Amino acid sequence: MSLKRLLGPVLYIGKCDSETWRFSIHVLIEGGKTDRAPLKISSSDDGVQIDAPVVAAEFGPLGHPSLVYWSWNVSVARKVKSRRITYLIDADDAEFIYWTLPETFDNVVIPGQQEIPRLAFFSCNGEDEIEKVGRGDEQYALWEHLIERHESVDGGYHLLLGGGDQIYADCAWDNPDCPLHRLGGVTKFGVDEELTTEECAKVAREYIDIYARYWAPAKPPGEMFARIPIMFTWDDHDIFDGWGSYKPDRMASRVFQQVFEVAARTFEAFQLGGSAKLNGREPLLVYGNAEHYLQSITFDTDDAQLAIIMLDSRGGRTLDRVLSDSQWLDLPKLFDELAEQAKGKRRHLLFVSTLPVVYMRFDGVLKTMEAIPYPVPLEDDLHDHWESHRHRNEREQLILELLKYGKISDSTVTILSGDVHIGARGIIRSTDPDHVRDGREVAVVEQVTSSGIVSPPPPRPIFWCIRLFGREFVDRFHPGLEAHVIRVSKKRKFLVRRNYLTIESLADDDGSLKIEFTAERLRHISHVIID
Repeated sequence: MSLKRLLGPVLYIGKCDSETWRFSIHVLIEGGKTDRAPLKISSSDDGVQIDAPVVAAEFGPLGHPSLVYWSWNVSVARKVKSRRITYLIDADDAEFIYWTLPETFDNVVIPGQQEIPRLAFFSCNGEDEIEKVGRGDEQYALWEHLIERHESVDGGYHLLLGGGDQIYADCAWDNPDCPLHRLGGVTKFGVDEELTTEECAKVAREYIDIYARYWAPAKPPGEMFARIPIMFTWDDHDIFDGWGSYKPDRMASRVFQQVFEVAARTFEAFQLGGSAKLNGREPLLVYGNAEHYLQSITFDTDDAQLAIIMLDSRGGRTLDRVLSDSQWLDLPKLFDELAEQAKGKRRHLLFVSTLPVVYMRFDGVLKTMEAIPYPVPLEDDLHDHWESHRHRNEREQLILELLKYGKISDSTVTILSGDVHIGARGIIRSTDPDHVRDGREVAVVEQVTSSGIVSPPPPRPIFWCIRLFGREFVDRFHPGLEAHVIRVSKKRKFLVRRNYLTIESLADDDGSLKIEFTAERLRHISHVIID
């Protein structure tokens, strides 16, 4: 029987230490069985160990038992200096269609023993209309540029961070072959309507196919995912546009819950690297309660530590909440655990929030929209924001938690965000003694927003309307604290270009990171975030 590769290889970061770099290699196969992987993966490079394959997820519970996501754990001995390794995929007594094996994948960069990983960060990898998906090579211009930098002699990235919207699943509602199409749209179907079991299986296949289209091995994102381990969180388009910001009756509808179940299971499998609910393995980096996808990882050297936290701002979202109660219980615990680690080292926390914590505020427009008795375009987008009047108390709580963590852990804190389809920056300053680290006069948290790598920025007239109706001001909600938008560069308040970030540690400083925008027609807008 001939088999078919639908997705992969995709690399997922594992928990590393100064001696060993760990990741896993995943491939989605159609037509196989779960008792034996139809592939074998090997590497001839020194110090590379590849374990026997395991099932990361199999899609029988979603109605597709012929689909299996296979995983191979890889451990690589870290040398004194950074190096590149290669792995090879071959068939294990199986015949594949549309895939010529063996195939070699090179330029997997392994950091040196005392090297903090070099990172790339992106968001908004798609389009919200089905006819625009894969519309031409120009949409991958920034991915092509990132590939060139990764393959350059002096370049190379160790970890790829995704800040949400790695796919745009909205196109499922527009596809005439998908059962969601008959419902007419997310705001049009009756809230008592329900999908049949057969229809749910077709919706699941649509989501799987969307991942296969967006992350196809021959496309630039797929080329990167096969060579740089990923760590991703999700935003609304990974479910569908505006998820969580609709009125309670629609959020509680059976159709919404059925679609969310499909989106969550496929997100676990493809973006987190495993799904126990799909008869596979647990995602490696999820922290705490199984009701959310809060993630954490740390990277250490003898004298430095880089920690990364990724919020789940969609799994428990409602019109009035961004984070679920269970995530609010686990987040302070995670902060406390990280604060106890690596005392005495220079430390930096990258805190990933899909939505900017500091941004423009649209109260006037949003309250006008809320007064209209029927759904208004873009209302869900404005409800999404941390700056929405419905989320402001929660936003203030989050800011205070970040400042508190910076103090007790003696860490620099930087927020990375996406979603808004422009590049932007924000800053939070506090002179409250409960926030200021010893030997300093002020606590500072910077925010860098990168959006999007494929999704285009708003047209100039629309952007100027956004500026017209969006309030930019200094927010002083706590004594001694202020938060506001700052300029991306001397010449620009915002970066109205598609863009991505690169991030590297400044080894000769005391915890600083160099964070750099790369944008279309405007490369290398550099910022050094000083500790």
